[in-house]
Order: sequence, then C-alpha cells, then structure tokens
Amino acid sequence: MQVINCEQNSAEWLRARMGIPTASQFSTVLAKGEGETRRTYLLKLAGEIITGEPMESFSNEHTERGHRMEAEARDLYAFQTGAALERVGFIRSGRAGCSPDSLTA
Repeated sequence: MQVINCEQNSAEWLRARMGIPTASQFSTVLAKGEGETRRTYLLKLAGEIITGEPMESFSNEHTERGHRMEAEARDLYAFQTGAALERVGFIRSGRAGCSPDSLTA
C-alpha cells in the first residue's frame, strides 16, 4: 500500500490515480454485463495509460457539496469520537486506489 500525501484534486493527485480504478467507481468496474458506463470508464483508464495524461474527473452538485462540507464533517467526527485524524491525498494498493477524507489513528 502506498500513501501519497498531496492535495486532493491537485495535478499530483490526478497523476497518482491515473489509469487505475478508484473506489468511487468500483461498482462500475464490478458491474455485471457489458454496460456502456463500465465500457466508458475502462476506456478512460486505458486512454490515461496510453497517453500518460489524466483525463477530466466527473463532478456534479453532490460531489461539490461533499468538497465544501468535508472539513466541517471531519471536525465534527473528530469531536464526537475523540479520534485523531490524518489527512492523505491518495492511497494506492496494487492496481486500485482511493481518496479517503482522512485516516483514523
């Protein structure tokens, strides 16, 4: 497992996740059949590998809301649980990865 300390949504973060399936899309990759969404995502990953350049990330009002509220949610969680939180940018494990909001100690 490799922890990459970078700012999420930065150029370094985009490079870290380039060409590999990420947690937010695992359901797409593991879906049964040959759905168009799965095919499109896998072609995006292949394109990143071939070109060596990250492609645009998906964003909508829900992901934007999550970005805006993340710090407040993290602070509230730490306050309510007493947990020590560690921010990380991206975690890569083999040929997959994720961008957790924080890790708990």
